[in-house]
Amino acid sequence: MSFKHTATIDGVTFTRVSQSRTYTHCIVVKVRLTDERAVFAQGTRQTITDRFTYYTEVIAGGHKMDRAHLYRLDRVFNSSGRPLEEKYAESDKQADESDARQMAEALEYVKNGIEERIAKELADYDARIAKSKQISSDGKYHYLGGSEWCGRPGLADKALAQWMKRGEVAIAVPATFVETKPRAKK
Repeated sequence: MSFKHTATIDGVTFTRVSQSRTYTHCIVVKVRLTDERAVFAQGTRQTITDRFTYYTEVIAGGHKMDRAHLYRLDRVFNSSGRPLEEKYAESDKQADESDARQMAEALEYVKNGIEERIAKELADYDARIAKSKQISSDGKYHYLGGSEWCGRPGLADKALAQWMKRGEVAIAVPATFVETKPRAKK
């Protein structure tokens, strides 16, 4: 036997099916796009800064493929019986190709500067948000995933308090459930 649980708020219905559990509440959070964008902007700035640092080191000659490590792998995994010199030459070729590919990536990445790259990422984010039906309207309640279905009102209150402590606008929506047909065994 399974149960289909539903919770509805502001015309949006959230559902969950369970084989053995009964849920009384679903915790949902009101999305505030301005907060979401600020968090994304901060994370993006840090990520791009870290990548710029890495790619600048690549351009300066750092982060080359470790050929000694490749040679050790060639010796250990030489089950084909080929002479090691051939395997070393093949590893050198692969390392050169990898280093060249990484250098091209680095030059492309740092070409326009850090601020322009951050602005482009934020513009892409804004475009994705504008297209997204799920988050396009600021102030709607959104489902947080399976972990936010609670089996007792006390658990719902506890989960709600955790979200509110983080500064989120959250609500515990009472759930209703319907017994559904048992699944056919295979």
